[in-house]
Amino acid sequence: MGQEDLEPVIQAVWAAFQRREVDYEVGSMSTIAWGEDANVFAALQDAFKEAAKCGPTVMVITLSNACPVPKGRTDD
Repeated sequence: MGQEDLEPVIQAVWAAFQRREVDYEVGSMSTIAWGEDANVFAALQDAFKEAAKCGPTVMVITLSNACPVPKGRTDD
């Protein structure tokens, strides 16, 4: 999104999930996150703010309460 290196932005998003105790699974082109609603929404807000510190930011989010937790993971 107009940035030469996306790695710092991606790391900032993952750090926000960790701070808010949101479980996540990294894919090749996306990250799936799950947890308590309040934690997930707070983590997404934190992630956007941190990403925006790196420059122009676009965050595309799909929200669902109907998707199963990825296999081998738990929904504590």
